[in-house]
Amino acid sequence: HKMQTIHNGIYQIEKRVVPIKETDEYPLIVMVARFEVPKRQDLLLEALAEISDVPWRLRLIGDGSLRTNLEKFVADKGLMDRVSFLGNQLDVTSLLEESHLFVLLSDWEGLPISIIEAMRAGLPIIATNVGGVNELVTDNESGFLINRDDKDLLKKRLKQLLMDESLRLKMGDASERRFLKDFTFLPMYQKTLFVYEQAVLKSAKKGD
Repeated sequence: HKMQTIHNGIYQIEKRVVPIKETDEYPLIVMVARFEVPKRQDLLLEALAEISDVPWRLRLIGDGSLRTNLEKFVADKGLMDRVSFLGNQLDVTSLLEESHLFVLLSDWEGLPISIIEAMRAGLPIIATNVGGVNELVTDNESGFLINRDDKDLLKKRLKQLLMDESLRLKMGDASERRFLKDFTFLPMYQKTLFVYEQAVLKSAKKGD
């Protein structure tokens, strides 16, 4: 029996006319994840605290048991004006569209829908190379992949994207193209249909 992988698809959305993102002097980073140990918001905050000379702002979307600790860390580092804790949000799509860079640093993952949503919003992505993440993010093309706990490389990649607007746009573009090619519902339906058709043909041949 041959295995066939069919990736999850999500709705394609009409591109809304949003203000040109690049007018803001502080590029906006966004992370969408539960505030629990494997999601590693702490790693992102530590890395950003160490590159506070670079312009950035961060929105953390989600909630969970670690939120209070992380808010304390941000206060202790004097970063309250640069980090927003938004809690759980219904309209994540709009928040992604307002952002410049998506980060997900999980210690383990399957195939994260949040990355697919970031691709749909045309964002460059920095993510840990775990689970199926490398099926979504092509290193050095639509973003950067890093190993778990590699804070030094994380800082380097953050700096690269925060300081280079044209690189952000180029990688964001690649991200969106990959979404349109492979991760809308249409390719998912087509691949599923193809698998069923092949199965039907095979069984028909056996019956001949």
